[in-house]
Amino acid sequence: MRVFLFGAVLMLCCPLVLAGPGGAAGEDGGAPARVSSLSRPAGQAGEEESVAGEPSGAGEEAGIPPHIGRPPQAGGACPRIEEPPLPGVQPGSCGPVPAEPEQEPEPPYSIEYELDPYYSNVYFLYNFADEDIPDLGSSPEYRIYSYLLANSYKPRCLVLETSVYPLPILGVGIRENEPDLYEELTVNENLNLVRAVTLGFEEPYAFSLFLGNVVRFTQPGHGVNYANKGYTGYLVSVGQYHIKDNELIEDDWVEMEAKIKGDRDFECRKLTYSFRVGAKFHGNDDIRDVGYVSFRRSDLDYEAPFCSLFKNSGFEYTFDFSIRTGRQMAHYFVADKKLPMVHAGLVLEVGFLWESEDKYTGELARDEDEQLSGGSFQFLVQPKIAF
Repeated sequence: MRVFLFGAVLMLCCPLVLAGPGGAAGEDGGAPARVSSLSRPAGQAGEEESVAGEPSGAGEEAGIPPHIGRPPQAGGACPRIEEPPLPGVQPGSCGPVPAEPEQEPEPPYSIEYELDPYYSNVYFLYNFADEDIPDLGSSPEYRIYSYLLANSYKPRCLVLETSVYPLPILGVGIRENEPDLYEELTVNENLNLVRAVTLGFEEPYAFSLFLGNVVRFTQPGHGVNYANKGYTGYLVSVGQYHIKDNELIEDDWVEMEAKIKGDRDFECRKLTYSFRVGAKFHGNDDIRDVGYVSFRRSDLDYEAPFCSLFKNSGFEYTFDFSIRTGRQMAHYFVADKKLPMVHAGLVLEVGFLWESEDKYTGELARDEDEQLSGGSFQFLVQPKIAF
C-alpha cells in the first residue's frame, strides 16, 4: 500500500517538476529550444526574449515550456522558426544555386586595333591598377558620362597609340598626282568633291599617349568585345605634317587635350561619343596655335525608326580659337542621318568648314578673295557605311 501511495505521489509531482521555473530544467537537462541567433532578425538577440518575441516568463505562467505546445498566435498562425539557408541553396528554393563559372583574371595589358577609312589605329593598353577594368555593360548613357567624370581624377590605364587617316591621305594623293582630275571635281569655290569627301583630320598620322581611366562595355549574353570601351583622361599627340586644302605641309606639331570618348557596339545599337577640350601648337610659324572645344555623338539603332530625331542620327562640332588673341579660327560642323539595314547602316553626313583668314599666314596665307570675304568656306558631303 505504501509503495502504491508513493508511486501515485511521484506521478503527480513529475509534471510539476517538468513545468517548473525556466532555468531549472536547463541547469540539469539542457536549455529549452530557442530561435537561433543566425536566423533572428536584427534587434532580437536578447537572452530575455522568448520564441514568439514575448517577455521571458509568459510561457511559465501557463505552465508550458517555450518549445512545447505553444498556442497559436492571433489570426491562427503558428510561429515558424526560420533556419539559416544551407550552403549553396538559394533561400525559398528547393535546389542548389547554379555555380557561376570561374572567370580567368584579365591580363593587365592588351594590343588592339580599329579599322576605319577616316581613322585607323593600333594601340597598346596597360592597366596598372590592382583590379580589372570596370564593365558598365548596357548602362544608360547619362550613367556612363557621370561615372567617367567622377573617376577622371584617378588614372589607372596607359595607352600608346599609332593612328593613320586613310581618306585624308587619299585626298593629298589625288591633288598631288592627279591635279587635272582634282580641278575637274571643283564645282565652285565653296565645293570641291575630293575635299568634301576626304576632309577630316588635319594630319596624315599621329603618335599618341593617353593616361586616364578606361571602362568596358559587355553586352549581356555575349562575349567580351575589346573595341567596346570608354575613356576619360588626358592625351598628348605628336606628328610631323599638316594637311591644308589636300596639300601636305611640313609641321612638327604637338596636341594636348582632356577628353571623354567611347564606343559601345552592341547587336542592335551602336553608340559613339567624344567630348574634348585642348590646344594644338605648330612648329611651322605660318600656322596659328589654337585652342579648341569639340563635341561629337553618333547613334545607330536597328530597332528605332528612321525618322527618329535623336536615334539613328549624329553630329560633330568643333570650335577653334587663337591662343594668342582669342579670335575665332575655325568652325567645323556636320550632322548625319542613318538608314538601318541588316548588320549595317547607310550614313550621309553633311556640313561645312569655315576657316578664318588669320589661321594661315606667310606662304600659307589665303588668297585676296578669301581674305576679303573673311575666310574660306567649304561644304562637306561624306557618305559612309556603319557596321
